[in-house]
Amino acid sequence: MIHRDLKLENVLFKEKGSMIIKIVDFGIAGVCKAQQKDKTDAGTLSYMAPEVLSRTNVNAGPGIDIWALGCMLYAMVLGVMPFNGETEDDIANAILKKKVKFDTEKPLSKEFKDLIDKILAKDPEKRISMFDLQNHPWMEMLDDDLEQSIEESKADGEEEKKKEEEEDLSYMAKLDLDDKGTSPKVNLDPNDLSAPNKKKVPSPRTNSPRTSKASSSNFNNSLGKKSKPKVVKKKKKPTK
Repeated sequence: MIHRDLKLENVLFKEKGSMIIKIVDFGIAGVCKAQQKDKTDAGTLSYMAPEVLSRTNVNAGPGIDIWALGCMLYAMVLGVMPFNGETEDDIANAILKKKVKFDTEKPLSKEFKDLIDKILAKDPEKRISMFDLQNHPWMEMLDDDLEQSIEESKADGEEEKKKEEEEDLSYMAKLDLDDKGTSPKVNLDPNDLSAPNKKKVPSPRTNSPRTSKASSSNFNNSLGKKSKPKVVKKKKKPTK
């Protein structure tokens, strides 16, 4: 049986206080027969497998339900969907192209990350099978083992974060040359007096050559405008 629309909204508790759950809404479900697969192009976008969105593989197989289970598990542990976006196109693009990421602030075990990576594999042929999913180490971990794994994963995450910060600092150091560097520092704002060894650059208007009256007149004439005649005033003779 292939549900095709597995999502958190379609998994319900049998009754209040019960740990028994039931899957509902089999409106677009189908049966996966031997050597024969039904076609699928439906479902809920946030839980939809990449092969369904890309239409490279329109045959409905167990992989689309396994992908949906991975989205559900990710949301239950981290509180958000693994692939988000402001629009439907953004969500679809994230599902097709972006790698699943984990919040470094969340206490996650290495086994959980490994399981999610295997469930949310873009290639359905490389996606974990239901048998291997059920027998994955994370599914059988005891509380003590889980806490220990979380602590180890946290330490690894801190090391990885520190390494990324060092790489960022190294990259910024290349951009920001010191005073002994062969290239001067670049200040994008010429009027910024706060930068060292920077003088205020006068406005280009003050440096532009003055236009003579003759050239101004010719320019006005070229635009079809008549220049005003020049009025010459005669100097009065001084009276005794």
